[in-house]
Amino acid sequence: MGEATPHWRFAEMTPAQIAENPVQGEFFTSAADMPERLVREAIQNSMDAALGGEPVRVRFAFSGIDHSVPTHRAMDYLNGLTEHLDAVAVEQPARPRDDGAASQFNDETQAVYRAARLVDQPLEWLVVEDFGTRGLTGNIKANGANEPGNNFWGFFRQFGISTKGEDAAGSWGLGKWVFPDASQINAFLALTRRPGETESLLMGLAILKTHERDGRRYPAYGHYAASDPAADSEWFQLPVRSSDS
Repeated sequence: MGEATPHWRFAEMTPAQIAENPVQGEFFTSAADMPERLVREAIQNSMDAALGGEPVRVRFAFSGIDHSVPTHRAMDYLNGLTEHLDAVAVEQPARPRDDGAASQFNDETQAVYRAARLVDQPLEWLVVEDFGTRGLTGNIKANGANEPGNNFWGFFRQFGISTKGEDAAGSWGLGKWVFPDASQINAFLALTRRPGETESLLMGLAILKTHERDGRRYPAYGHYAASDPAADSEWFQLPVRSSDS
């Protein structure tokens, strides 16, 4: 697959950039209340984006193995992510066994290794669709310190900063964390069509850990985005448009 195709990209960190691992999620491990949290947060997001005048409908579907995406097709959506999953897995620490005889991997490390191996298997998927909503509205090129009312920015380019009013449920901008948290590879894709537009927009977000690859440092956050020849220091993630396909 050539570089002209959409792919996952992590921008190399600058020498002065602080290494930071996100603390909101479970890092590849799923809590027992995950189904409840996923349903609650997804429905809340959809209700907050209601168009009005018609009911909001939310649909959840899980492929199971019978409807999974074959490995060769799944790579269209994993291109550029697998090597970063591998890099995170390599850096995971082992811990002494309780009997002191040998080392064993902790639960998080085991989960990271499982995630790195999943990309070589048919891809099972979970989809959350909503209807009767505005979609991810707002300027897709904006990335200020705060972008009030810009739902696209709020979904892809910030954590802990709300684009909603103070009275809105989930106003701290952390509810969307449930989507990567529900993923075994800590990544998701989002497809949106906004009112008055004929094109759909597709972008993805992966939340791993700060890691090194080929002697270079990379942040925890990466995006599935349109191809861009710019150097990492100048790169700005933009969604794939349906007209690009």
